[in-house]
Amino acid sequence: MGAEIFNGIDKAEIETFKDRLAFERARDHRFAAIQIKGDTLADKDITFHKTAFEACKYILMAPTDKGLYIFRSISLLEDDVKKILEGKIAVNEIETKRSKGLDLER
Repeated sequence: MGAEIFNGIDKAEIETFKDRLAFERARDHRFAAIQIKGDTLADKDITFHKTAFEACKYILMAPTDKGLYIFRSISLLEDDVKKILEGKIAVNEIETKRSKGLDLER
């Protein structure tokens, strides 16, 4: 799961999220625990952590009845945001591929 976590989010919100990523990186946070509980991603669904261990511990201690959690480094999130904002990945294109089954891995 990569850039598809940004499905349904407009570019203005992605710009805001880019600024938040820069702020968290300045605070020495390197990893994010992201809760996926619906079709869109809310700001409160992401927590940032300094180490991979802290992020994994947060995920393991979180209640699992409220959705799925993924673990991503901030650098990967920044890459995804950059590609979306530059137009290299169209968010609608990801959804189209999924509906046609083109995102399946071998």
